[in-house]
Amino acid sequence: MKDAILLVDDNQAFREEFRECFDMYEVVQAADGAEALRILSQAHAICLVLLDVMMPGMRGTEVLRRIKEADPNLGVVILTAYSSKDVAVEALKAHADDYLEKPIDLAKTRALIEKYVARARDADGMPPGGIPETVERIQRFVRRNVRRRVTLDDVAAAVYLSPKYVSRLFKEATGKSFTEFRSEALVERARELLAETGSSIAGIAAELGYENPESFIRVFKKVSRMTPREFRTQAARRDETRTETKRPSRASRVRPRPARVAAKSPGAGPKPARRRRPEAGAAAPAAKTVSISGTGSYTRETRPRAHGGSSRPGRRRSGCHRGRSWRRR
Repeated sequence: MKDAILLVDDNQAFREEFRECFDMYEVVQAADGAEALRILSQAHAICLVLLDVMMPGMRGTEVLRRIKEADPNLGVVILTAYSSKDVAVEALKAHADDYLEKPIDLAKTRALIEKYVARARDADGMPPGGIPETVERIQRFVRRNVRRRVTLDDVAAAVYLSPKYVSRLFKEATGKSFTEFRSEALVERARELLAETGSSIAGIAAELGYENPESFIRVFKKVSRMTPREFRTQAARRDETRTETKRPSRASRVRPRPARVAAKSPGAGPKPARRRRPEAGAAAPAAKTVSISGTGSYTRETRPRAHGGSSRPGRRRSGCHRGRSWRRR
């Protein structure tokens, strides 16, 4: 079975020429952005979108933005006939995966398509061998359209087989029914949303195509053996455990403080001895006799402090000189 790619371009001659050059793929054609969005809104098996920038109606960059909002994992390559770097920068800012300039180089285009088709297969999580190619294509189709609640008729139309034959082929190859596989794929996506987002259970159910949250909870519990709320609680506990394991202990976070060493200037002498306070009860220093020229001799009196230690000059109203107390002899 061929991998499908979507070519969106308003030039019909270019679309037909492209389909002939890349006949190893199933080339789905769209003449404008509105038609491309309509195709992608339904269940599809498209691995890559080649999107022209300049088209009538909706511009290519706007179509790109809507495609990425609906399916961020779908590869989109921009086609432009203008070699302006501004167009490429604008497309890459809108989350385009790559871009090609017209006229396209066949070898470069083929390598680019193979790259993104292989990436789409890896993203779908396909098992390595042992399953027929048709069954692998069915599994990719279901995983890619898990939000659209695909039916067996949708899968049969995608692989060009009857629904009864698809059901029997899938059961023989995988050992489970198509309905069981679809439920497992849906629950797998629901687990990712429960663990990685803060959306409510009702919101996740609506995103996965369930009108009634009770139906979603019932399917989830049947596959996981627990309710969505219980699964979210367990996922949060696992995250907390990983965080505690990675968090370093307090002892490893505390850095030892370096010892403080007083800096000495070169040539500095020893530190002078600190003056000690006299002990209590020690005798006060004797009065000093000072001779002041022309005024006679005066005696300076000192008075001990309350704690019995050092003394200070006694103050009197008469004969004050610069804040000191003097008495004439």
